Order: sequence, then structure tokens, then C-alpha cells
Amino acid sequence: PKSFLELISFYKSLLNARRNEMFANIKRLDTGLQTLMRTNQDVEQLQEFLKEKKKEVEAKKAATDKLLEEMGKQRSEAEAQQQIADVEKKKADEAANEARILEEQAAGDLAIASPALEAANNAVKCLDKNSLTELKSFSKPPAGVDKVTTALLIMIKGEKKDFSWENAKKMMAKVDAFKEKLEKYRGEDIPEEVISKVLPMLDDPEFTFEKMKAKSAAAANLANW
Repeated sequence: PKSFLELISFYKSLLNARRNEMFANIKRLDTGLQTLMRTNQDVEQLQEFLKEKKKEVEAKKAATDKLLEEMGKQRSEAEAQQQIADVEKKKADEAANEARILEEQAAGDLAIASPALEAANNAVKCLDKNSLTELKSFSKPPAGVDKVTTALLIMIKGEKKDFSWENAKKMMAKVDAFKEKLEKYRGEDIPEEVISKVLPMLDDPEFTFEKMKAKSAAAANLANW
């Protein structure tokens, strides 16, 4: 009986040990399962979080791509505008250079023309009412004087056909008004057509102040004008 009791006692202790071991294993399994379940939940939550983050990243990437595209367009437009500005600047510089050249030419022409204009003004100042009245009172002009009045008809009246002495006298009929026209005449605005007609007359050796002075003081000053 003693051996049997010892066997039973050993069996009980072994059974308790096995039971405790089993309970420990069950507890570990339960803990492991709980951990796996929590981990699975965490993984699912993490996956949802990653999905949301992925959406945010894609949205930000799309916004960035759009911004880069807009920046590219703006840069292209800016470059195009700069090219236009460069072209316009070049045109402006060329225009300014041309204007400077024209200004220099005008200054040169004025320097050349100034003595002639001054002489013309002086010639008008030398004209007096009596000498003009005397000139237009001639029934027939002295030789060569008609050339002076022809030039005046072309320049003052723009005459193209009637260069008669009668027409010349009509031009000088109102002495003061005629003299005023001479004073206000803009030599710098003479049309090319008028210049081409009058210049050959000026080459006539009789068309000078000295030659005309002996015939008419007014004609002499008008020739000088």
C-alpha cells in the first residue's frame, strides 16, 4: 500500500505539474492570440492611415505638378515677353539713333540755311512801302524783274500757269499784306516741286541784288529774299 500511495502521490504531483504547465501554455497562447489580434487591428489601422496619407501625398503631388506646370507656363510667357521687350527696345534704340541722326542733319542743314534765312529776313526788312508801290506801279517791268516776280508767284501763290506781270501786280496789290507773307514764309517747308522750279532761275546771272538794284530797289531786295 505504501508504494501504491507513493505512486498515487507522485501521479498527483505530476498531474498538477502537467496541469500547471498546460495552464501556463494556455495563458501564453491566449496572450499570444490577444497580441496577434491587437497587432492585426494595429496593422489594419496603419493600413487605413497609410491609405489616407497616400491620398494626401497624391493630392500634394498633383498640386505640386500643377504648380510646376503653371510656373513653366509663366516662365515661358515671361521669356516671350522678354523677347518682345528686347525687340521693342531694339526698335526704340534704332528709332532714337535715327532721330539723333536726323537731328544732327537738321542742325547741319539749319547751320547751312541760317545765313540764307537771315539774308532773306534782312531783305524783307529792307523792303519799304514806297519801293514796293513803285514796283507794282510799272506798266511793264524792267528786263529781268519779271523773273523775280515769277519766282515769287511760284513761291508765295503756288502759281503754275499765270506768270504775267498783271498777276504779279495783283500779288503785290496790298503792300502790307504782301510784305507780311514774305515775313511769315517758312523757308524750311518749301516743297520740292517749288524748289525744282525756282533753283534754275537763281542760276541766271541777272538774278542778283546788284543787277536788280539798278532797275528797282524793291526787285533787288526781293531777289535777295
